[in-house]
Amino acid sequence: MCVLDKTQVVTFDNKVYPLTLGKCWHVMMAPYPKRDSNNPEKILSFPYDVRAIVMAREMDDGTKQVWIILGHEEIHLRKLDDRLQVSTVGGENYDSYFSNHTSYGQIDLYIIYQEDGIIIMHSLQYDIHIVYDGERILLYVSKKIKQVVYEIHYIS
Repeated sequence: MCVLDKTQVVTFDNKVYPLTLGKCWHVMMAPYPKRDSNNPEKILSFPYDVRAIVMAREMDDGTKQVWIILGHEEIHLRKLDDRLQVSTVGGENYDSYFSNHTSYGQIDLYIIYQEDGIIIMHSLQYDIHIVYDGERILLYVSKKIKQVVYEIHYIS
């Protein structure tokens, strides 16, 4: 589990670092190419179901935005005027009326819903689960994903 909080980040290996984000996107998790142990010149390719990237940035008001890329699908999460919003088209077209009764997603790829002031995103295909409240991000990935993922151990 990786947690990005208001003042610190806790990495997948449970290391805690002070946190200072800016307006540019910071990688929370991305696949990292590994070399073939039999042929160090060769870089191994990723299975399709581990091609996932999660990034975050901080806005002027202290809220955080999340950018999730699952294969060719993009999901953006943000908090604006005390409302949690989601965009699944990869642009700035956010659903301002996202509520407990709304869910998004392609059931075989991901599902997003809101519950008690948080957005929850599950992707069983990618084994990624995100909980977001506008100021904090909790990212959980399976062991399979952790084996090919690169995370930033210190975000500056």
